[in-house]
Amino acid sequence: MTGAPQTHRVRQPSPGGAADSSRLLRCLEQHAIPRTVGRRARVAHVSRSPSPSATSYRSEVVSVRVADGTEMRFFLKDYGSSRRPRPAPARRRERELGIYRRLIGSGEIGTARYCGAVWDDGAALHWLLLEFVAGTQLRHMELRYWIDAARWLGRLQGRFAGSPALSGVVPLLERHDAHFFAAKAERARGSVSHYSPALARRLEGILERYESSIDLLASQEQVLVHGHYEAANILVGAGADGVRICPVDWELAAVGSRFFDLASLCDGFQPAALHRIWDAYGEAAADAGLPTPARDQVRLLVDCFRLFRVIVWLGGAAEKRYPPSGVERLLARGEILAPLVET
Repeated sequence: MTGAPQTHRVRQPSPGGAADSSRLLRCLEQHAIPRTVGRRARVAHVSRSPSPSATSYRSEVVSVRVADGTEMRFFLKDYGSSRRPRPAPARRRERELGIYRRLIGSGEIGTARYCGAVWDDGAALHWLLLEFVAGTQLRHMELRYWIDAARWLGRLQGRFAGSPALSGVVPLLERHDAHFFAAKAERARGSVSHYSPALARRLEGILERYESSIDLLASQEQVLVHGHYEAANILVGAGADGVRICPVDWELAAVGSRFFDLASLCDGFQPAALHRIWDAYGEAAADAGLPTPARDQVRLLVDCFRLFRVIVWLGGAAEKRYPPSGVERLLARGEILAPLVET
C-alpha cells in the first residue's frame, strides 16, 4: 500500500481527549519538529508518558517517530493540572510562555529550547512544549556542579543586563520593588497570627530587621531573576561544550537584584563552600560585564535575601497548615538571620 504514512497515536493517561490530542499532533508537525530538525515531517508514531521530573504541574514526555524513522522527545507541561493551588495561575503561565518564546527559548544559554505551545483560553487548554533535557537535579550532585550553576547565573545576568530583549519581556515579569518585599511581610503577619500571640510577637522582632532592609533590596541594579533558582529547579546534563546547566520552571521570573537567585542557590552552605560559590559567580559575572561588590556587601545582600526566604515560608504557613513546631523552627531561623542584616 502506498501513499502518506499512517499517523499512529498511543494514548497514555494524559489530559484532554481526541480533539486535544489532534491539536498536539498539529503542534508537533508544524512547530516542534521543524524547530528540532529544521524541516517539517509527518508523525508516524507518538506516545505520551508521565514525566518522572514533574513538580507541581502535570508534565509528560512526548516521544515521537517521524516517517523517515527519526526519533525525538519533547517535554510537555500542562498548566491545567496542578497538585496544589497556585496564586495568579494565568499570569504565571503567560510569563513562562513569554520567557521561553521571546528570551531564553533558543537553547543558546543552556535552557530548554522552546518547541511550541497548544494555547486556548476558551478551552482552558495550556500546554507548553519544550526540548526534552536529559539531566539530574542539582540537589543530587556534588559541589562542583553547584559552582557551575553559580557561574551560569553570573553569565545569564550579564547577558541580559540592559538588553533590549529583556526590555521586551519586562511587562510579563514580576517586579522586585519595595511593594513586593513589604507585601511578603504583611502576608507573614497574617499567617503567623493564626497560631499564637507569642509566635506573632517573635515574628515582629524579626520583621523589624527585615523591613529595615527593604529599601536596600529594592534599590539594587535590576537584572533578570529566575525567581526560584533552587537545586530542584536546576538540571545538570551533558552539553556540546561539557556540563549543561538547565534551569526550569520560570513562572516566577522577575526583574530585581542580582543576589536574589544567588541567595537561593547557596542557602545552607558552610563558609568554605559558600565562598567558592560566590567566587565562581563573581568571576563569571565580571567576565559578562557585571563587577561584583566586595565580599562583605555580598554577604549582607545574601543574608538579606535568606531572611526574605524565611518570611516567604512563614507567609504560607497557615495556608499550607504547617504545625506550630514548623513555624517555631522558621522563627528560630529568622532570629539567627535577622541580626545579620543591619544596614
